Amino acid sequence: MRTIVQVFMVNLVMSVDNIIVIAGIVRRSSHLVAIAVISTFTLTAVRTGLIAGLHRLPQVPGLQLALGGMVLGIACKMTHIPGTRGGSGPPLWQLLSSVVLADLALSVDNMMVLALISKDLATIAIGTGLSLLLLLSFLPIITRTMQQIPLLQIVAAGFVALLGVRAMLQDPLVDMRLQAGLPVPGGQQDLPPAVAAALVLYGIGKIVYKRGRRR
Repeated sequence: MRTIVQVFMVNLVMSVDNIIVIAGIVRRSSHLVAIAVISTFTLTAVRTGLIAGLHRLPQVPGLQLALGGMVLGIACKMTHIPGTRGGSGPPLWQLLSSVVLADLALSVDNMMVLALISKDLATIAIGTGLSLLLLLSFLPIITRTMQQIPLLQIVAAGFVALLGVRAMLQDPLVDMRLQAGLPVPGGQQDLPPAVAAALVLYGIGKIVYKRGRRR
């Protein structure tokens, strides 16, 4: 029971940013409850299934680069603020696929910590499932808030861009070159470019939003 609580708390703390990304993906959908329920089971299964071999995952060249690029693409889409919530959004299966891939891109460190906490996959699955169920229950509230406060969506887009760029720069294909060419105290070589990308995307999103309001 104690280990389940540990897994639950680690997931709860380290998955908050994932929920912001997921909210950005599904914000125009009218099936938020269904997405939250399906995503809880799907993400629990995916995370648990990858725990055993996850210590190798960050070392696969190009994987984090591709997944981080996808998250950055999601951030760019989040800067577009439609006039209405409904409309011709992507089909449910496409949204769920994007949710799984984005969660994978942002959960590598999370799952590596869980692999150290417990080797029992059932314990990991229970703790992960409960934490995701709690976090995803806030999905309708987060998306509704983004709809009511458009600038908050742009801020979230900048944050998601930061996460995506950091994931890309931590890829083995990029990380060694970055360390050699950008010496930063504390080993945070990926942070300055990621922050710069977030600020640029936030600026672009704000400009586009202001121009849209003038029309």
